Amino acid sequence: WQRSRQPPSEHRRLRLEDWFLAVHLLLSWDDQKSISAEEMERYLTRFLREEARKQHRITPRLTSEIFLRGILRTLWDIDRLLRLVNNAEELKRFTSESPLVLSILRVMTYEFMWTPTGPARGAANAARQGAVDLMEKCSLMGKADREWIKEAVVKMRAGFEKTHYDWERKHKAREERKRAEKAARADGDDDDEKVAVRSSKGAPTQQKTPQKRRAPAAPAKFGPPPPREMR
Repeated sequence: WQRSRQPPSEHRRLRLEDWFLAVHLLLSWDDQKSISAEEMERYLTRFLREEARKQHRITPRLTSEIFLRGILRTLWDIDRLLRLVNNAEELKRFTSESPLVLSILRVMTYEFMWTPTGPARGAANAARQGAVDLMEKCSLMGKADREWIKEAVVKMRAGFEKTHYDWERKHKAREERKRAEKAARADGDDDDEKVAVRSSKGAPTQQKTPQKRRAPAAPAKFGPPPPREMR
């Protein structure tokens, strides 16, 4: 909702400030050390109060704080996506000796995680230009580093676009299948109900055939008893 109140140029400037602060937050962040949520909040508060305002002369906004907190909390996922999309050897070669390159890549990756999908060409151009603006803001001078970062962010953006597209396609197919199954069940229930109604109204009632009673057996006739002398 804040975007609608701001002209595009102002929105880009504020977004670039958030990216710039995130880069410097990561440069001073020890990602090899386990830290509690309370310690992270204290670190972030100190960074916003001292480094952002005094050293970089940037007044953080609420959205700045939300963006920086999110990047710290999802740093493990960000690094996993970096390793998934980029060539492992190139990633190690360009980031092992330059924490600034790694921080810029991390910030751009986090931005892509929350950027809506769009036309492929427009998304690639926006990703490249965003990386260029951030590198200039951070005074990254190495030509090889700059070229590799531009290629890497375009590749990552394309990967995110494909992931979103595949998810939406599967989600749409799943919803259509659910609707088809629901419609099929509804048609089956209607057919069963119609058959039951026809049976109760039009089908003749079957009468039970009375069972024939079996005649009682005649009493056995044994004849008169034999004479006494023959017993």
